[in-house]
Amino acid sequence: VFALPVIASVALAVRRNLALDRTIREARSLYADDRAAESDAKLERAARATTHAHAAVALLDLAEHAERRDDLPTALALCDRGLGRLFKSAAVKASMSDILVPALIAVRARLLAAMGRTDEALAELEVIAAEHPTFPFATGAALVVRVLVALHLGDRELARELVRTRATDTRLPRHAELLFDLLVGEAGWFEADGERERIEAELSAHPGLRSWIDRVAPGLVAPRSEATSVRIGDLGGAVDADGDGETLAAQALHRRSS
Repeated sequence: VFALPVIASVALAVRRNLALDRTIREARSLYADDRAAESDAKLERAARATTHAHAAVALLDLAEHAERRDDLPTALALCDRGLGRLFKSAAVKASMSDILVPALIAVRARLLAAMGRTDEALAELEVIAAEHPTFPFATGAALVVRVLVALHLGDRELARELVRTRATDTRLPRHAELLFDLLVGEAGWFEADGERERIEAELSAHPGLRSWIDRVAPGLVAPRSEATSVRIGDLGGAVDADGDGETLAAQALHRRSS
C-alpha cells in the first residue's frame, strides 16, 4: 500500500520528463524551419521546468539563439542561468559534466570572445580543458574562441591561419562556419562555385548573423569582386586545432602584449 504513492510519483516524473524532451525536440524543429519565435516560446516554458537538466538544455538553446541574433548580453545571461541551474545540485552537476556543463561553458567562452573579453574567454577554455577533458566538442569550441581572439587583436591573417587548422570533422555552430568561410573567401578562395552568393543570401535572410559577423570582423562581408571559387582543400591539409592552432593563438597574444 505504501508503495503506491511512490510508484505514482515516479510515473508522474517520467511523464513530465518525456513531455519536456518532446517540447525541446519540437522547439529545435521549429528553429530549423526558421520559426524562431515559436521555438523560443517553447524553450522558455521548458526553462521554467523544475528538473534542472531540462531547464539547462532549454537555456543553452535559448542562449545560442540569442547569440545568432547578435544579442550577446542576453545570451551570456542565459548561459549563466543554465549553469546556475546545474550547479544547484552536486549530483546534477556531476551527471551533466560530460556534455551539458562544458557546452554551456563553451558558449560562454565564445560570447566573451565576441564581446572582446578575451582573457575571460581563454580562461573558460582552460576550465574546459582542466575540468572536462573528455568533452567531445572541445576542439571546435577552442578553435572558434581563438579565431575570435585573433580578430579582436586585429590579426586577420592569423585568424585565417587558424581557420585552416580546422579538421574536416570538427563540429562548429552555423555562424562560426559562415565566419570561417568568409575569412578564407576574403583571401580570394571559396569552397565551391556560387559559395559567396549562397553566403550572402543566408546573411540577407538572417540579419542577426550579419550583425554578429560585422561585430567580430568589421567589413568582412563587403563584396570582393576579385574573389575566386577555389576549393579550400586545394590550399593544403588541415592540422588538428589543439596543436598548431593553439600555438598560433599564443603567438598572437604574445605579440600583442609585448
